[in-house]
Amino acid sequence: MTTFLSNVNNSIPLLQNKRSVLGSLTNRPLNQINTLKQKNVNQEINNCKVPKKQKQPSLGTVQLKQSNERIRKYDESSQQSNTTKKRFRKNQKSKSNPKKETTKTKQRKKSKKTKKIKKAKTKSHPIDPKEISKITDIHRPFSKLPEHVTEIADEITQNMRIKEKKDHIGEDFLHTQSQVNDKMREILVDWLCNVHINFEFKTETLYLAAKLLDKFLLLKPVSINRLQLVGITALLIASKYQEVNTPDIEEFVLVANGAFTLKELLKMEIIMLTILRFRVTYVSPYFFLQIYLKAAGIELISEEFLKLKFLSNYFLELTLLKSHFRKFCPSKLAASSIYLAIKTLDLNSNSNSNFNSIGNKNVLNKSGHNSKCWSKTLIHYTKFHTEQIIDCVILISKLSNQLCSFEQSEENQTPNIIKKYSDPDFYSVAMMKIPLIKKN
Repeated sequence: MTTFLSNVNNSIPLLQNKRSVLGSLTNRPLNQINTLKQKNVNQEINNCKVPKKQKQPSLGTVQLKQSNERIRKYDESSQQSNTTKKRFRKNQKSKSNPKKETTKTKQRKKSKKTKKIKKAKTKSHPIDPKEISKITDIHRPFSKLPEHVTEIADEITQNMRIKEKKDHIGEDFLHTQSQVNDKMREILVDWLCNVHINFEFKTETLYLAAKLLDKFLLLKPVSINRLQLVGITALLIASKYQEVNTPDIEEFVLVANGAFTLKELLKMEIIMLTILRFRVTYVSPYFFLQIYLKAAGIELISEEFLKLKFLSNYFLELTLLKSHFRKFCPSKLAASSIYLAIKTLDLNSNSNSNFNSIGNKNVLNKSGHNSKCWSKTLIHYTKFHTEQIIDCVILISKLSNQLCSFEQSEENQTPNIIKKYSDPDFYSVAMMKIPLIKKN
């Protein structure tokens, strides 16, 4: 208690001192007090102020100035060079003959005029709407099926037409061969057709095997003893390229009845691929035939369509036997085979048929534009008139009649293609009467 009182007593004089100070302040007028306060505040603010630094130019602005100066100097130099070039050209023109310049200018003006005239002609002669109405769109019923690729189908066919011209072999591809002739090749291809049937391969593999064989015979001479080996290796490579499930290589050796060994087959496969430079993709006539069958204008489910399909396939496979058919491009072979198939079905059918029967005439008119069996849709999609196909059609009709007239004997047996298509599963198409097509 005593300590507390002593602290209180000690604090009293301090309070008295504070009051004396306040009393002295209160005695002064208010204006003087405010001025004193403002002075003290201003002094403190001035003491706290930091001197302003001078702004230095940034690196970006320096670089921009340098770049602008460089651009300006480059523009000045380029303008000077352009002026010197123009002067040099004017001097050269003045030195050259003025007559030649006039002729060149005239030629340019003429070329421009001709281009304008061509454009005007194309605009002034549009396609008749009547002709367009007669052409049916074959891709429309398959538009919902993505595997048919109807949006790009026309572009694919155009690219295939360009590619078939590049890969064209010609009928004289056996001129490099000293021991192999056309007859030996025919026997080999017929035997490959039999092997193709036994293995139950696709039709594309047969066409590809024949193409690889002909390409190899064009590039390298082959002996008679190795001809069968070359043919079976071509079929083996084609099966690896086209088929999903290929048979074992030993089965290809067994088919040949010991004509060669497994090591020889593998070695020949390496040789063939190296000579062909591993180029195995070629345009097949079967590709074009599938498009042309859609353009024939027959229902795809009907029996008439199946007959047309098997018969056109029969004629197209017959072209593989003879080497002189290699002078025709694949699209032309497909068009001529389907034309001949329509003619044969017209000949063997009744009057009430979907093939627009023109009477049992076996003569092809020279003015093929008006022929009833070759519609405008077929002309549009095949890009061939009957006048352009006539040579190929005549050769196929002759060959088919010759092979059908052969008698079976040990020396002259019927080809395996005829045996295949004489089966009732293929509507025995090979047994039909085939017309002999001739020119007028």
